[in-house]
Amino acid sequence: MFNKSITSGAIALAGSRIAMLVLPFFITPLLIASLGVGEFGLWMAMLSLVGVISFADGGVSNSLITLAAGASAVGRDKRLHQLMTTSLVIIVPVAITIAVAGSISAPYIPWGRLLQMPEHQTVESVSGVFILMLVSYAGDMISNIVIRFRTGLQDVAFPSIMEAVVKYVSLPVVIFLIVYGHSALWLAASIYLLPSMLKLLFCISFLFRSRYLPLEPSRVSRGVATILIKYGFVFMVINVANALAVSSDQFMIGHFISTAEVTPYTIMQRIFTLPYVGINFILLATWPALAAAAARSDGVWLRRAAYRSTLFVGGTAICSSLILATFHEAFIEIWLRRPLAVSEHLVIGMAFYSVLLPIVGMLSTVLHALHVRHVQLYANVAMVVVNIPTTIILLPQFGSAGAVYGTCVSYLFCMIIPYIFVLYRERAAGKFGV
Repeated sequence: MFNKSITSGAIALAGSRIAMLVLPFFITPLLIASLGVGEFGLWMAMLSLVGVISFADGGVSNSLITLAAGASAVGRDKRLHQLMTTSLVIIVPVAITIAVAGSISAPYIPWGRLLQMPEHQTVESVSGVFILMLVSYAGDMISNIVIRFRTGLQDVAFPSIMEAVVKYVSLPVVIFLIVYGHSALWLAASIYLLPSMLKLLFCISFLFRSRYLPLEPSRVSRGVATILIKYGFVFMVINVANALAVSSDQFMIGHFISTAEVTPYTIMQRIFTLPYVGINFILLATWPALAAAAARSDGVWLRRAAYRSTLFVGGTAICSSLILATFHEAFIEIWLRRPLAVSEHLVIGMAFYSVLLPIVGMLSTVLHALHVRHVQLYANVAMVVVNIPTTIILLPQFGSAGAVYGTCVSYLFCMIIPYIFVLYRERAAGKFGV
């Protein structure tokens, strides 16, 4: 089913994902106990607001996976140098601009009108936490260039392990600050800023040790920049769509209902996205291999790997979702060491979401490898157009569950069904072999 690069990459990613899954098991209960349900929900709502600007990199980092995999598969070493240098020239100024502009403007954002804030929360502390989140995101933008580039080279193990290591290095600092009652700003810095800066240092050290330095001006290519932006545009639309339609759920719940309702929604979402987090190691490891097969015009292997991977992902997601829906109360009590009231509608909605999300991810991965961009562009725009009004309509009817219901409806009708139709069309055109 998989070649050696997929298998080794998947194993490394599996290890890192398991490590990343364990971390929130310790941190989340401590955060809720330290911040309270309302303030924890406020943090999650602000984090979803930061996610709205995920379009800022123009999709350049994700486009590197396919482009680097294709260049590596046919031995175009010069193109690899150009991809790395040009992408950094594009992204670094954008990241610096976001960090500076966000830090200046954050104190002037009307937080009280945007979110139903806890009464004790001050605008100054909210702005400070938001700035730390924003600066962390800016640092991740730069790191992701190096990480996605290495993923395209099918060198998945080190980036995966590195991301887990930086989280665990910051863990003692987080626990210390929680135990000794330091301010929310210090806590936010340890959770968001510290791992981001450590990851950035790891990525910079890789550049200095790799053959892709020096980043000479002669390696900046206008043609490569055009290709990166052209390919990245689809990823940018996908990021915007996910930010507006999915990542903004917590913000919409906080705005239309209350930040206290964000906490149960976030806890359930994290539990029910466990299958996707686990399955994602297959998606990330499969993507560059599929792209390399497409570059070699190896349609037979591509079809076989895509078909079997999709069956595996769908079957695993269904089984995992049923288990989580059946035992969600036990999982919550084990995790938080306290019960948490959640509605039946929220459980049902999250169970469907837990199945649909990995399927969307797998189908998107195949389409990325085949360079089928316009369909994903239209599908994600349609998803936003359907999701946002549906969510706004359903929130008063079903509470916070209305957000996940809106997402499930838009995933099914705007993405999964059209993607399957397009893949059958691509097979008929011969891109999947015979």
